[in-house]
Amino acid sequence: MHTLVAILLLVGTLNTHAAIDQRQAKIFRLMELTHVSEEITPEKFRKQTMQFMPKQAKESREMRQAFERSIGQLIAKIDIEAIKEEVALLYETHYTEEDIDALIAFYSTPAGQKVLSKNSIIIEEARKVGIRAVEKAAVALKEDAEKKEAK
Repeated sequence: MHTLVAILLLVGTLNTHAAIDQRQAKIFRLMELTHVSEEITPEKFRKQTMQFMPKQAKESREMRQAFERSIGQLIAKIDIEAIKEEVALLYETHYTEEDIDALIAFYSTPAGQKVLSKNSIIIEEARKVGIRAVEKAAVALKEDAEKKEAK
């Protein structure tokens, strides 16, 4: 009897691990389709970190090289796979398996890929629309203040 219970527990555990592995594989597939995985690379981290190069390092070749060496050492210490696994956990937290399946299905289509390619363009253009609206409102506010002063 104990052997049967142990076998049932083992089979249940193996099925659970298989389901978790399948879900994680789906999440990694979604991360590939949405190009998230492409953002988690040593080169992307290097590029992002180089943006913080001090002005002095930009002006001196020796300092720039020293800064770049330091960044290289820093990047070498980053565990890219651990970051991808941690990002995958974020997907797991925020999406059900049905959501992930639907997102994979959508982003596997030409329309889904078009959304991905156009989203950043649309967001940037929308940001500019917002800036223009704020600038226009600032001009109107200034004109209102000048009219009040003139009275």
